[in-house]
Amino acid sequence: MFKLKHFPSPTWCTFCTKFIWGLGKQGYCCKSCKYPVHIKCVKLVPPHCPKQAPIDPNSKKSITRARLENLNDLASAMKAGVEVKERKYRLKSYPNCFIGQEAVDWMLVNLPIRDREEAVQLGNKLLAAGYVKHAVDANKIFKDGDHYYYFEEGEKVQQSTPEEPADVTAREVGLQDFETIQVIGRGGFGSVLKVKKKDSGRVYAMKVMNKSKVSGDRQLQCLIAEKNIMLNDNPFLVHLHYSFTTPDKLYFVMDYISGGDLAFHLEQKGRFNEKEVRVLTAEIVLALEHLHSCGIIYRDLKLENILLDKDGHICLTDFGLSKELETVSATTKTVCGTPTYLAPEVLLGRPYGNGIDWWSLGVVLYELFTGTNPFDAKEFDSVLNNILHSTIYIPDYVPREAKELMEKLLQRNPERRMCSGTTGSAEIQNDPFYEPIDWKKLMVKAIKPPFLPKGEENFDPQIADNVEPPEGKGMHPRLEQTDFTFVAKPLL
Repeated sequence: MFKLKHFPSPTWCTFCTKFIWGLGKQGYCCKSCKYPVHIKCVKLVPPHCPKQAPIDPNSKKSITRARLENLNDLASAMKAGVEVKERKYRLKSYPNCFIGQEAVDWMLVNLPIRDREEAVQLGNKLLAAGYVKHAVDANKIFKDGDHYYYFEEGEKVQQSTPEEPADVTAREVGLQDFETIQVIGRGGFGSVLKVKKKDSGRVYAMKVMNKSKVSGDRQLQCLIAEKNIMLNDNPFLVHLHYSFTTPDKLYFVMDYISGGDLAFHLEQKGRFNEKEVRVLTAEIVLALEHLHSCGIIYRDLKLENILLDKDGHICLTDFGLSKELETVSATTKTVCGTPTYLAPEVLLGRPYGNGIDWWSLGVVLYELFTGTNPFDAKEFDSVLNNILHSTIYIPDYVPREAKELMEKLLQRNPERRMCSGTTGSAEIQNDPFYEPIDWKKLMVKAIKPPFLPKGEENFDPQIADNVEPPEGKGMHPRLEQTDFTFVAKPLL
């Protein structure tokens, strides 16, 4: 994959982003993608280039989040995953140290946490318990930066007691434990409420659905899939904290993402600039990449389902239409989704895979740059005709690289569409439009988004205060036999 190479002009390592210096053949270069790396970094890079390594059609990652029993487990996992080496501070050597920023990066990738602040809190817990110590100043707290720390044995931790069965624990949490603050969303599925847990005061989003809406096998399968997908450990996907039922309703209690959705902000703003679109859609790419690697087609990527947190990072929500496939290369034929975001193969009733999500991303890109949907029309038949046949006009003010990217994503032939091959999202990550993006930093939220939501509440004020979800045709007979109760265990 890699070969030694002399770099005649100033070059920076793709892996560590530092300057490659020296004489002669200073580093390595990938034979396929031409990425340069240090001689010392080449052993840290994955052995197969994404352009050459096809996805195994019979394998997929698990969507289920990781769990740790105690601080001892966290420290052990960090010792195995965080780089430890000799470092220098003011000419003094500190052996076997790691950097706080690198530890935060590792926690955000490997643990079900939402942001870097939460990772710093875990670091301070390790510091207080003696598992981690500051190498330079013992009195300093754990920080997300170039601060040196080293591992210690830590306090003695008792063996974890056997986990209580989930159904026993879940009965302790119900509707009586939450106080409704306001309605923040509404759709054909039901209502989304902003609620506060009475004992902790923590704010969540609660999705309320009538059991009568779940009448068919397909709806029941989608509901089970939605719950399973929210048990993820990705920072760009919404997480489930509690789920429970009453005789006539289902409840999912999830992260409350305060920044509102992109549809709200696009209406307020008109359209986004190039830097804003680049970072927003790059984070969407990472979210889709994770779902696809777990064998999941999202099937409902649209502005209303893309939320922004208080720092401007995206969070995908509403997996009610998502499909869990047997393998990452499997297909399905169900016609579902929001009409103006549907890919042509869905409308034509042909088998499709995760390529339909990349088509929807092309629509989102168009909307963010122009403020309009390229296929919208008053009549439903006109929308279908636009998707299948009309010429897609991209305004001249859209940057050339962005225009070319849209054309690759909005390719009506799914076999010629970007990311349809064996390389998956690697193709779009190498696109010229995303050249300024450092994907490793983006994954750990180390890049500050250029667009920041204003204020505390970013929701449509015209949403009614009626909390009752819509009625359906009748409850599926197997719904009562399906256990939807869930209580998320604390990370530690």
